[in-house]
Amino acid sequence: MLRRNLTLPPIRFLLLITLLCVSRLARGIAYEVIVTGADGLPLSGAAVYMQATEADTEKGASVVHTMDQVNKQFAPHMLVVQQGAQVSFPNSGSIKHHVYSFSSAKTFELKLYSQQTDTSILFDRTGVIELGCNIHDWMLGYIYVVDTPYFAQSDSDGSALIEAPSEQYTIRVWHPRMQDDPGDLALTTHSGVMTYQITLKMPLLPDYGPGSAADFDDY
Repeated sequence: MLRRNLTLPPIRFLLLITLLCVSRLARGIAYEVIVTGADGLPLSGAAVYMQATEADTEKGASVVHTMDQVNKQFAPHMLVVQQGAQVSFPNSGSIKHHVYSFSSAKTFELKLYSQQTDTSILFDRTGVIELGCNIHDWMLGYIYVVDTPYFAQSDSDGSALIEAPSEQYTIRVWHPRMQDDPGDLALTTHSGVMTYQITLKMPLLPDYGPGSAADFDDY
């Protein structure tokens, strides 16, 4: 008489559970970082990034981001990219722009004609790049280059969601109006903790914001 093999189903079950666990670890863990100002209110538009204890050698060269010119404004106002990424500067408006940066992380000039679509620049150094336009003085934008693939921008609730492998990280934050040194606000992640809060110590600089293009003629 043949005996039924009762060990096969448990082995298959254990293999399935192992594969699911490995798949989950490969995808990473969802971390939430909540950013608030010194006044305790949520801070939106802040760059939040997580740096691993061991430097991540993966670069962002294969990713192309977009900093557009729309209605005589930079769109978006701030862009966060990984070191080694390309940024495209299309001009979706109907007028000419002369975009420039004198920042140490990247110095360049671009003459962008109306409806121009293909002008890209490599950002290979970390830091803040402040953008301006020689033709439209009120235009102001930022590109923040980080040395990690794990980053996001905080939403209207001050929340930034970042998916990253289960490792130890240093969490940092930056905002164009921030007076604090990012290093002074850095946090270290701990095993099993998925939510962190960073509160600025100093008040934000005044919000002059991008100028209103409606108050100027087309030139």
